[in-house]
Amino acid sequence: MNLDYQEKRVRSCFIIMTHTMNERLKNFISHAESRLEGICDLYVIGYFPDENEVPKEFMHSSKYFPYREKDIVNDLYPVKGRSKPFEPRPGNFDLVILKFAQDNPLYDYYWHFEYDVDFSGEIDYLVKYFSKSESDLLATNIRLMRKNWENKKSIKIPSCWSQYQQEDTICFLPAFRVSFQLLKEIDRFYKIGGSGHHEWAWPFVAINTGLLIEDIGGNGNFVKKENINRFYTSSPSIPGLYPGTFRFEPPMQKSGRRPLTLWHPVKDHKIKLKTYLKTWYRIFKFIVKRLK
Repeated sequence: MNLDYQEKRVRSCFIIMTHTMNERLKNFISHAESRLEGICDLYVIGYFPDENEVPKEFMHSSKYFPYREKDIVNDLYPVKGRSKPFEPRPGNFDLVILKFAQDNPLYDYYWHFEYDVDFSGEIDYLVKYFSKSESDLLATNIRLMRKNWENKKSIKIPSCWSQYQQEDTICFLPAFRVSFQLLKEIDRFYKIGGSGHHEWAWPFVAINTGLLIEDIGGNGNFVKKENINRFYTSSPSIPGLYPGTFRFEPPMQKSGRRPLTLWHPVKDHKIKLKTYLKTWYRIFKFIVKRLK
């Protein structure tokens, strides 16, 4: 993978990543196509372990990119994504974005929405709002890592980076905007043996290479005053980032009515009662433990 592309690039593109198709997502793609025309290029990409899993929409447009393991596992990365068998989850889906940037290196910035992200407003409003921001990573729920963060064991920092700040900042990446410059630095970090869940690796590399990170909304230390809880709400101190409009769990059957707001995870189907009960039980145990 070579991300040292030097030709003049255009401002930005907008990527929707999915492994499936449903009516809400199809409507969102159509909405984004109409609202972003002339503002930024739109692409739909996905990771598919089996060729038979690729939705038919990917077969009929040059704007759709289906990737498989052979496409995204990089032989130049000695650690990242090299486990056998290969597992994209958790924390290796950034290999898809890095591959897409290699295939499409013309952009200064890459917006990204996962298939279960929704925005209750015109998507061009969000893109235009941050068009003057020079932050290399616009992300959500940027916060300090919990001591028992379940993905901590995947972190590997090369010895040549030992002089860098051992920053414990993590973020949440179903929706983000990343600069080409940061993708180049992440690519180099992985090439020298760095590895880890991308929700840790991306802010770590950005901070330690002097690049800028910014929270899209919420109420953390990386959000600008005028954007506090503007585009989403969250509670980083509670497992799953609940309560909030943009969280890991529990899932939502549909997005809410709050305008100009990011929602996640929107699953577009009836949520099983068992799923809710398991999540609430875990949150209840966490709150009780903190109150002791």
